[in-house]
Amino acid sequence: MAMVQKDITFNPHVLIVPVGATVAFPNQDKVRHHVYSFSKPARFELKLFGRDETRSYTFTRPGAVALGCNIHDTMSGFIKVVDTPFAGKTDAAGNVSIPSVTAGAATLTVWHPRLKAKDNEASFALPVSAIGDVSRQLRLSLR
Repeated sequence: MAMVQKDITFNPHVLIVPVGATVAFPNQDKVRHHVYSFSKPARFELKLFGRDETRSYTFTRPGAVALGCNIHDTMSGFIKVVDTPFAGKTDAAGNVSIPSVTAGAATLTVWHPRLKAKDNEASFALPVSAIGDVSRQLRLSLR
């Protein structure tokens, strides 16, 4: 898994990883970067490194990790560390498919960096049938 630095941005802007994942931070820019996070689940610094260099970090606690660059204030990105195999990122249209969910009562938790909710997260009850697909449309308010 990688959070690439290219064109003075983090790519992807949001990355979902499981607890215990090591994420590489390759620098594909012609300038140096200094990646950091002050978020509770992961406080770290990857000090100055240049083009074609990579630093890595292992995420050991679940939660949302906001990223920045000490050199480029406009750079921001997020890593959502999850402790479930049932996670996914929506596509450009806002759709996501999460396969192999066990039938029964489930809770769908949605996180977005600008979601108007505590910790940018909202949860919804979601009954899962034993056969067929479950489809839900949600309306969320963003900041």
